[in-house]
Amino acid sequence: MEISASDLWKRVDSLRKEPLSVICQRTGLSYARVKRNRTDCRIPSAEDLLIISQALSTSMEYLLTGENAFPISPEARFVEANGIMRTFVRCCMDDTRLFPSSALAAEQDREEVKNER
Repeated sequence: MEISASDLWKRVDSLRKEPLSVICQRTGLSYARVKRNRTDCRIPSAEDLLIISQALSTSMEYLLTGENAFPISPEARFVEANGIMRTFVRCCMDDTRLFPSSALAAEQDREEVKNER
C-alpha cells in the first residue's frame, strides 16, 4: 500500500476545525516543522503524526491510509475479541430495559457523529 503525503494533508484539512498554527500551539508541536512538512508534501514524523491524530480525534492509520477513522479503545477491542462480551453488549444496546442509560448514550453518540459530518 502506497501512502500519499498529499492525501494525508487533505485528510488533516478535512478534519481540522481550527488553523494548523492553533493546533500546534495547543499541542506543543513546532508550527514551523509542521508547515514545512505540509509545504514540502512530506509525511510528519511518527511522534508528530500521533500528536496531530490525537488533536483531530482520529487515528494515525486514518491519516495515513484513509481507513479506520476513529481509534478503538482497549476496552472495545476486548469486547470485540470476546464473543460472550460482544453478545452481552449488543443485547444491552438493543434492549433499553436492561440499561436505560445505554439508550441515552447511544443516542448521544449518534448525534455527535451526525454533528461532526
